[in-house]
Amino acid sequence: MRRLDDSLQSPTTTTTPRNLYPWENAILASAAAAVFALGIAVFIERPLRELWRWLLVGSLIPIFLFLVATIAPIVIWATENIMHRDFSGDGVVGKPHPVLVNPRQGQQVARQQTEAEYRADFERFVRGCKDNTGMAYWQSHGVNRDDYQAMRDTLIGAGYATWNSDDKRQGWHLLIEPEEIIREVWRA
Repeated sequence: MRRLDDSLQSPTTTTTPRNLYPWENAILASAAAAVFALGIAVFIERPLRELWRWLLVGSLIPIFLFLVATIAPIVIWATENIMHRDFSGDGVVGKPHPVLVNPRQGQQVARQQTEAEYRADFERFVRGCKDNTGMAYWQSHGVNRDDYQAMRDTLIGAGYATWNSDDKRQGWHLLIEPEEIIREVWRA
């Protein structure tokens, strides 16, 4: 018998675009600002001997801003360490420790948790169907309509249950004991 939920086994792929390093951003911003400053200087008709100053100032502004943005967190962390208080609101006094995430491992853990939850819900459902297979009963016990229908149809499709009559409104019942169904399903 095949697994009940093959979608849990399908791998999830993700792609992340490459981001520029902060210094690459600073260099590109400096070049753009220098060209912009040079354009302004030419537009307002500054003498040629002053153009290099405009070019220099225009290219240094982004680098200065980059340095301020880089140094500011360091100053905040140092201040937090000295004062023993969290000023940045990140819940950590000083420099926060990086959190390393392995997306493949995270997907595997999520898949295992989802599979374990599904297995527990399915086993509870199968055991409970020995006494009552009605949708209203299961909805009152926290199983939503779609999950109920999926589990019911899985049991009927696998030959573990059958309809009471051709009129499906008459309900359905298990053909074998719940423990035997659970053993066979998870053995596959």
